[in-house]
Amino acid sequence: MKFETLCLHADGNKKDEWGTLTQAVCQSSTFVHKGVGVPSEYSYSRLSNPTRSHLENTVATLEGGVAAYAFSTGMAAIATVMKLFGGGEHIIASEDLYGGSLRLFNNVNSHEDRYGRY
Repeated sequence: MKFETLCLHADGNKKDEWGTLTQAVCQSSTFVHKGVGVPSEYSYSRLSNPTRSHLENTVATLEGGVAAYAFSTGMAAIATVMKLFGGGEHIIASEDLYGGSLRLFNNVNSHEDRYGRY
């Protein structure tokens, strides 16, 4: 497929219960559970929701990757990536960064290992 076509069909043209052809923006923050203690695929939008799942699947396909992750802020993405590194490992970053990123690098995560222990 051409790139433009792939952008539209990368997530496999999954149709929702109404048969829509394009991904609708899901504005719900909570979802119905199948039962007490039995969560559904989506339970709370801060954890996951259909709109973000579609975006992540599409980006992964367009990039030829296995998975992609979307974050609501750059700081959330940086904090998550930093958890992949442990003590003694290094991250190379520009000094010309957003102040919050610098504080996270220098004051918070400089003393943590990958499990959040100091």
